[in-house]
Amino acid sequence: MFTWIVTGVAVLSVLMLVWIGARHVREVMVLDPESHPEQKRHGRKIELVMCRLERLGGARAKSTLRVVSKTGRRAESVIKAWYKKAQALDRRYKRMQHETANGLVGSHETRKQLLDDAQRALTEESYTVAEQRLIEYLTLDPKNAEVYERLGIVYMRTRQFEQAKETFLYALTLAPNDASILVYLGELALRAGDVKEAVGRFRAAVALRPTNPKYLDFLIESSILAGDAKLAREGVYYLKEANPENKKIAEFEARIKAL
Repeated sequence: MFTWIVTGVAVLSVLMLVWIGARHVREVMVLDPESHPEQKRHGRKIELVMCRLERLGGARAKSTLRVVSKTGRRAESVIKAWYKKAQALDRRYKRMQHETANGLVGSHETRKQLLDDAQRALTEESYTVAEQRLIEYLTLDPKNAEVYERLGIVYMRTRQFEQAKETFLYALTLAPNDASILVYLGELALRAGDVKEAVGRFRAAVALRPTNPKYLDFLIESSILAGDAKLAREGVYYLKEANPENKKIAEFEARIKAL
């Protein structure tokens, strides 16, 4: 009986976290005076942040249940920890409310710390933590294309390819001339078997960054897969200009000749 009571309290603590996060994220979005005329167009962005918070809450609930069921003696400390976390989350979003109402988007130090934490988590392959920090940043600065791009990378590395695509597409609306975002979309298109879209994405990226060997490599590879020998040869020409020692040039030329 005690175990069931503890389990119930633990689940309620997690649900409290999700509820607090969901309630306050919505409030922060509403407080932004610029959000109203763009609300429908940016609905996908808000949905992205909301579903991430809810999913993270669900994952934490399962983790907590495992701890409680296996080690009942630690139940009290687990519940206290979740309660403190819920309180901290509530305070954080109230602070964000205040900052947004006063035309602020979080202090420079706060945003820098979140990005540093996210990058460290990415390096350590702690993708759940990286995702959390990036979403926290976006609640402070919801139009930062670079942060959306990093979030898309998290989803790519965790094989959430549809989520990654949606994230990169939104990032592209904020930064339509960002070559790296175009390349990520091209990679996702190749993975999905859409060679035509991949060629278009890589071609646009190369137009922006014509001397980038990596982008040229992607363009040549996708052009060969599409059977476009002319475009592939153009890519090789520019690759020779950018990186004449590239070891893949001979291989590319042989494959183009065989088309």
